[in-house]
Amino acid sequence: MTVLDFLHREQEMADLDQLTRQTRPSLVIVYGRRRVGKSTLMKHWAKKTGLPFFYWESPRLNVDGVRVSLARELLLWGGEPTAVAEDRSVSGDWLSIFRLMRRIIGTKPTVAVFDEFPWAVEADPGFPSLLKNAWDNVFADTQLKLLIAGSHISAMEKLLHSDAPLYGRLEGKVQVHPFTLLQIAPRAARRRLLSAFGDPNNRAGSSEKDGNLRKAGEVPR
Repeated sequence: MTVLDFLHREQEMADLDQLTRQTRPSLVIVYGRRRVGKSTLMKHWAKKTGLPFFYWESPRLNVDGVRVSLARELLLWGGEPTAVAEDRSVSGDWLSIFRLMRRIIGTKPTVAVFDEFPWAVEADPGFPSLLKNAWDNVFADTQLKLLIAGSHISAMEKLLHSDAPLYGRLEGKVQVHPFTLLQIAPRAARRRLLSAFGDPNNRAGSSEKDGNLRKAGEVPR
């Protein structure tokens, strides 16, 4: 982890704070191109909250493999021995896994990340609908702050459409953009760039908001 990872992510950190500030369950989409620092950002933000934090990255496997992976990570995170975590009987269906997660987190505020979410959807296209049902019925009385993340831009933006299962459950979205040249350049080089080209933040039209805090479902198609 480097200083650069968070030197210019203040806005994304603030957006996550705002989108999860309520005491009810919070469901937030985090997306951006691969290798822009989404996972590192989410982990850093979760650590900053001081809350219990569960992280799971979906493997690119069939649906059984994905369910086994999530159940195993939940059990290990919940303090179960490896022998119990490897028991495949607890991963027979999504509802059982969501109930397991609910039992482990209880009602205390908790941050959870489902990373590479499109891979789980690829394994089971019905996964968003099942998560929606669990959100309404299993997690309704929790203070879970769940971030679902991915690098497949079109797949993630599809989750925001008005006909998507999770529409109406999402607090909003955070899009993580690559760093600009000025952000990653050393201080001396930045001064030379600013001298040569001016500050892009002061140019007309450069302050247009990226819509991170726009209510989910308002993404242009």
